[in-house]
Amino acid sequence: MKIALVTGGSGKIGSKIVLHLLNEGYEVVTTYFHSENKIEQLLKLNSNSSKNLFLVKCDLSNKAEIDDLLNQFKTKYNSLDLMINCAGIFHKNEFEKIDEHEYDYVMNINLKSVYFLVQKFQSLMSENSVIINFSSVGGIIPWKNRSLYHISKAGIIALTRSLALELAPKIRVVSIAPGFIETDSEIDEKMPLSKIPLRRYGKIENILQTIDFLIKNDYLTGITIPVDGGRSII
Repeated sequence: MKIALVTGGSGKIGSKIVLHLLNEGYEVVTTYFHSENKIEQLLKLNSNSSKNLFLVKCDLSNKAEIDDLLNQFKTKYNSLDLMINCAGIFHKNEFEKIDEHEYDYVMNINLKSVYFLVQKFQSLMSENSVIINFSSVGGIIPWKNRSLYHISKAGIIALTRSLALELAPKIRVVSIAPGFIETDSEIDEKMPLSKIPLRRYGKIENILQTIDFLIKNDYLTGITIPVDGGRSII
């Protein structure tokens, strides 16, 4: 059985990725931090396969906790086939009001955590394994009052390219840049359809289809696929 590590498994997209991978026959290790109630819901949704789901509480902004995550992983597994770095903060604040603590926290979660997760876990990854990082259309196009989000997600695109070179040919590293994806939760701030060439929002299924494609196509590395209905070409 293949082993996957998914960060942010309690999130709106992360939880769907976890369930998808379990249905595809993976054993899944996933992290959460503030969302115990969402993890309980995830367990209920996956009651038939809970033996294949390993939950780890981890503050990804803290490198020491990433080290502890690795140690907990090693108590159950000695190899890793798939890593999906989905955890992140959709941060918003005016440029003039951002302080150092805020800067560090967003960067630590959205960018630094991915760097050190890959650094720590890459020695366990099997031949032809895959790392999928989550950037955003916001990492391609800057938005007003989201400077930290844009910088961190643009950093993921650069990091993906760099790690693809560092880890080839054993490990492929790719990323996904979602646009506005509809979920079960209501969102106050929606991207105007007038800014999306396909004139519709994305679905979770579009993300899952892209993950499957990136896993199966073994001649792709270092790329970022925008799943955004064309938003990034405007």
